[in-house]
Amino acid sequence: MIFEDIFKEIGDFGRGQIFQYFLLCWPFLMAGFLSVDVVFLMAVPEFVCKPDNVTMYKLQLLSNTTSVSKIADILILLQKSMDNYKTSRCYSWNTSMIMNLTSINLIANRSRLDFQNVTLDSKCSNGFIYSTQSYGSTAPNEYDLVCDSDYIRSNLKTIFFAGRIFGAVIFGQLSDIIGRLRTFLIVVVFNLIAGLGLYFSINPIMIGGFLLLQGFSQVGYTLTTFVLGCELVGTSKRKWTGTVLQLFYTAAFILIPLCYWGMQNWRYLALFSGLPSIFFLSYFFIVYESPRWLLSKGRSKEALIIIEKVGKTNHIKLSENLKTEILKHHESEEYKNDTEKKHSVFDLIKSKSMLLLSLNVWFNWIVNALIYYGIIYNVENLAGSLYLNFILLGLVEIPAYVLNLLFLDRIGRRNLLIISLWGTGVACLLSGCVPKYNTVIIATIAMIGKLTVTMSYGVVYFYTSELFPTTVRNAAMGVSSMSARIGGTMATPILLLDHYFSPLPMIIFAILSAVAGGLTFKMPETKGKPLDQNFHKSSVKNERKTAEDDPKPLINDEKV
Repeated sequence: MIFEDIFKEIGDFGRGQIFQYFLLCWPFLMAGFLSVDVVFLMAVPEFVCKPDNVTMYKLQLLSNTTSVSKIADILILLQKSMDNYKTSRCYSWNTSMIMNLTSINLIANRSRLDFQNVTLDSKCSNGFIYSTQSYGSTAPNEYDLVCDSDYIRSNLKTIFFAGRIFGAVIFGQLSDIIGRLRTFLIVVVFNLIAGLGLYFSINPIMIGGFLLLQGFSQVGYTLTTFVLGCELVGTSKRKWTGTVLQLFYTAAFILIPLCYWGMQNWRYLALFSGLPSIFFLSYFFIVYESPRWLLSKGRSKEALIIIEKVGKTNHIKLSENLKTEILKHHESEEYKNDTEKKHSVFDLIKSKSMLLLSLNVWFNWIVNALIYYGIIYNVENLAGSLYLNFILLGLVEIPAYVLNLLFLDRIGRRNLLIISLWGTGVACLLSGCVPKYNTVIIATIAMIGKLTVTMSYGVVYFYTSELFPTTVRNAAMGVSSMSARIGGTMATPILLLDHYFSPLPMIIFAILSAVAGGLTFKMPETKGKPLDQNFHKSSVKNERKTAEDDPKPLINDEKV
C-alpha cells in the first residue's frame, strides 16, 4: 500500500493537518532560538584590566561617576589606541600617568596624549571591568572568562556543539524506535531542565553541563518536528510545509537579538529558552503520532484511528476499502519483507548504492553547516551593530526560502541544490578577495552568501527527508544532523585561519561549496515522487526503471 493513497482520500493538507502542522511550527522556532542563543550567552563585551582601588577612585573623581562600566569605557578608549590592544587589555596598568591627569578630557582627546607611551606592568590580578555599550550581563563577564581563562569560554561553546552531535545520533535512532511524539516529549523535558539549570548555574562547570543538555535538546526539536511535519502531509504540499518550518527557524534569528537587547542578562535569556517547554508538554494530548511510523511498525489500528481523526476534521469519511487495507497492512508482503529484520542506522551503509548516497548527503550537510555557521560566527567582524547585523542575517533568509518555494518543483531538488551551492562558493570567493577596509562591500557579499547558503541548507534538509524510506528516515536525518553539527564545530577554527592569510577561510568555503555542488549530480531526483515507506518497496522501485525514472536508484540490496 502506498501511503499517498490515503492522502488522496483524506486530502494532502486539510484542516486536520493544518492544525497539527501549526502546533509543530513553534518547537521548530524554539530549535532555531537554541541554535544561536549561545552566541549571546557566551558573548565577550569590551573589557580592560581593573585598576587598583586608588586609581579607580582617581578615575571616578575625574569622570564624576561611580559607574564601573563608564570607567571601563574610558580605559577602553585609551587602550584601543595602543598597538597591541587585544593583548594589552589582559595586563595591569602602570598607573602613574593616570594619577597625574587633571581632566578626563585628556583621555577623550587623542591629540593631548601620546598613547604609545602608556606602559603595562604584569598580568591582571584585580580582575576585569567591562563595557555595557554592546552587551549587558553575559557568562564571560560574570565569571571573567577572558584572557588566560578564555579557553574555558571556548570549551563551553564546544560542549554545546558536542551536545548537538550526541543529540543527532541518539534522537534520530530513538525516534525510529519509540516514535516521533514520545521522542519529542523527552526532548521537551531535557530542554526545560537545561533552561532552568543555566538560570541557576553558579559556576562554569554547571554552565557546561546544562549547555551540553541544551545542545542535546536543540537537535531533538529539529529532528522530531521536521519529520513529523513532513510525514503528516501529502506529496503536493511537502515543499510548502518544509519551507514554512524553516521560516519559523529563521524567525529565531530576528527574535533572539531583540530578546537579549531587551533583557541585557544572559540568565534571563537562558530561562526564556527553557520555559516554552512547559507549553510543549501539552502536545502529548493534542499532537498525533506519525501514522507513517505506526504503519511501519505494524500498529495498523492506531494508525487508522489517527487517519480517521484527520479525515473527520477534514469532513471526509474513509471508505471501507481503505480502512480494510490499512488494518491488513501488517499482513501484506510489503510489510513482512520489511520487518524480517530490525532496521537501524547501519542500514544506511549496508548496500553499495545506499552507502554512496549516504556519504554524499552527509558531506553536503557538513559543507552547508560549515558555511552557514561560519557566516553567523563571523558577524562580529562585520561593520555596524551586532544586533542589527544579526537581524539582517535572519531577514535575508526569508527571500531564500521564497526562492526555494518558487524553484523546488520547477527545476527539481537536485538542480536547485547545485545552483545554490555554487552561488555560495562564488560569494565566499568574492568576499575573500575584497580588501578589509571595504566594509560595506564585505557586509553586502556576506548577506548574499547567507542567502544562497540558506537556500542550499533548506533544500538539503527537505531533500534528505525524501531520499530515505520511513523505516530509517529519522535515523538518516539524525546522522545528517550530526554531520551538520560537525561542520558547525569546524567553522570557528577555520575562521581563525585568517590570522595567517586573511582570505583563507573564504577560499576554503568556496572550494568545499564547489565540490559539494559537483557531487550533488550523483544524487537521484525526488521531485513529484511519493515518500518511500520501506526498504522493500525501494528495492522494487529500482527494478522498475523506465525512461522517465531517474537512472540512479535510491536503494538496492547489493552488498558492499
